[in-house]
Amino acid sequence: MNQWYSLDVGNRIEALKKIEHVKDIFWRTYQEKLCPDNMGIFTKYNEESDIVSVLFPPTAEQAANMAGAIKCKTPHREDLSPVAGSQPCLDILYQNKNEQ
Repeated sequence: MNQWYSLDVGNRIEALKKIEHVKDIFWRTYQEKLCPDNMGIFTKYNEESDIVSVLFPPTAEQAANMAGAIKCKTPHREDLSPVAGSQPCLDILYQNKNEQ
């Protein structure tokens, strides 16, 4: 259960609406009251390609599949910005990883 997922949502301007859509999918899938501490979604910006990606941890696999995300490598923690989910999510997901 270490598989992360990624969905490219365009450049910084295009990404705004698409990120909102992905957040809606996430919250419909994992209602806020039921969202466990290890669940969230994140964005990562690639400056070189000017592409924003939404990253889903293994715990959000169902939302990743619904959004059309594809499998990807585990991202480096410092590259991620929280979008939705629980506040301690990153701490929990990376507590046993070298990327801390």
